[in-house]
Amino acid sequence: MTLLKIRALAYWILLGTTKSLLYISAQPRYQNYQMMKTIIIEDELSAQLLLKNILDEYCPNITYLGNAASLAGSLELIEKTKTDIIFLDISLEDCTAFDILDAIDYNQYKIIFTTAYEEYASKAFRYEAIDYILKPYLPKDVLTAIDRVKTRDYNQQLMQKLADIIPGIKYPTIDKISIQSSKGIVFASEENIVHIEADGSYCKVCTIEGQEIHCSKSLKEIESQLSKSLFYRTHLSHLVNIDHIKEFQKGDGGSVILSNRKSVPVSRRKKSELLKIIERGIS
Repeated sequence: MTLLKIRALAYWILLGTTKSLLYISAQPRYQNYQMMKTIIIEDELSAQLLLKNILDEYCPNITYLGNAASLAGSLELIEKTKTDIIFLDISLEDCTAFDILDAIDYNQYKIIFTTAYEEYASKAFRYEAIDYILKPYLPKDVLTAIDRVKTRDYNQQLMQKLADIIPGIKYPTIDKISIQSSKGIVFASEENIVHIEADGSYCKVCTIEGQEIHCSKSLKEIESQLSKSLFYRTHLSHLVNIDHIKEFQKGDGGSVILSNRKSVPVSRRKKSELLKIIERGIS
């Protein structure tokens, strides 16, 4: 039996012996709070069950909606549940926490990171930069984290601080995005995206394979996920992959012919800057 499992077993026993006292102390803290939804993203069953039990026993205003252990499963669960709080393990079976954060708009959620490595958690709490709990979980730590996370706003600077704390895990350079469509979530590499066109409050993503994926995000949202050095907004309604520009045609503003032979308009305001970008790429 590993040390982590021994510690988990010990805390299961601790939960039973201290349940009444902790429940009484937790009640005043939550009696005036609105209901909040939460999910657990964790690939270790014992840790997931322990955290769920703590939430069920000591957090009457928290509604548990489910758990996931993989990248695809996590994104599907987040999209389906519209959760308020995410308990997010730093390292999962097929990805890191940053892969998940890279695929969602994490500003919409309250995120509590979890880890088995005490040295990382102590640094995070000392700087008070990240809401973070250590495995195996104690009820008081979970309650404290939920209290803290209610007033926390996340941005890229905070995520970078976490990446700096955790050796070997870096905030990723974006080279793949998640596209939420009516059929589910599609993952596409930036290099395979030729062109993105606005369609009202949604957009259409065109790939080198000839796919036209109708995405539930706006063009502005998709643009924020993509590399600014690779994609350029030629027009209010069009975003193109610079590497797929094959020809520039003159006109009022002009237009570009892409590798899929589609013609995309260029606004007069964007023409000069685009030509400079194309010239730099050629040279």
